[in-house]
Amino acid sequence: MQGRVTEVHPDERYVTLAPHQQGQPERLDYDYLLIATGPKLNFAATPGLGHTEGHTVSICTLDHAIEARDSYLEQVQRLEKGERLRFVVGTGHPGATCQGAALEYISNIHKDLVRRRVRDRAEV
Repeated sequence: MQGRVTEVHPDERYVTLAPHQQGQPERLDYDYLLIATGPKLNFAATPGLGHTEGHTVSICTLDHAIEARDSYLEQVQRLEKGERLRFVVGTGHPGATCQGAALEYISNIHKDLVRRRVRDRAEV
């Protein structure tokens, strides 16, 4: 089901869900409830940060992740041609969300560069 939770009833273990499409709100019973609010993106909090500025890439949304992948693969091509590059992965500012994702991304980049045999040309 896809929609917006409008009510949480922890004692009775159900939520009320307003459907993504048109329709009446529905009761959804649960055994275990995990609330994942997602990131609150605020690129403007750090000057020059954000994919629209052209200086950084993000992995916080599907569109951003696809953009980041494409940019990363362009950099890999440069490494394969013999260039040396520096990759900086961060979260921008102390109030940023998804800091765990940045650490995971660093690990993924490292492993991929090793697999492609270009890790020695990249500073991560």
